[in-house]
Amino acid sequence: MNGSWTRTARPGFRPLLAVLVFHGCGPALPTALEEGQRQPRFELALDTLDIEVQSLWIRISAVPPVREDLVLTWELEAETANPFWWPPVISKAGGRSFESPDTARVWGNIARAYDFRLVVSGLTTSGDFVMDTLSVEAAPCLNPARPTLLCNPGHKRTSRLRIAELP
Repeated sequence: MNGSWTRTARPGFRPLLAVLVFHGCGPALPTALEEGQRQPRFELALDTLDIEVQSLWIRISAVPPVREDLVLTWELEAETANPFWWPPVISKAGGRSFESPDTARVWGNIARAYDFRLVVSGLTTSGDFVMDTLSVEAAPCLNPARPTLLCNPGHKRTSRLRIAELP
């Protein structure tokens, strides 16, 4: 390669780049996308942790995009036909307020012989609302006449659980 990387301008040539940069630095007009954008909603996660042989431990965690107060509420519906577990139907609800961004907590445990649905909703002080559902079906018993602690002899393909969805 010989020659330099400089270029001689032709007479009457005006660089177009300067005009584009000048117009790009002017006041920007908002677009519809920019007007409607908000901070992303917070993340809500429901996890099952296999800590014990007979139970599933459930962890609920929520992370808002900015540090703010957060209220988590939950509703649990569970049922089993296993004679080793009592009561056959469990229904619980509750809530908790968090003032720090660390909301990851082990919420509780459910015996593996239960089919269950856990509905959790979260609300921040800024008004962000998120809801998530965790549904777990117990393993069917190989011999329904001789169930073990880890199966549900009444397990069917379609769950009998009915839970009202939170608004």
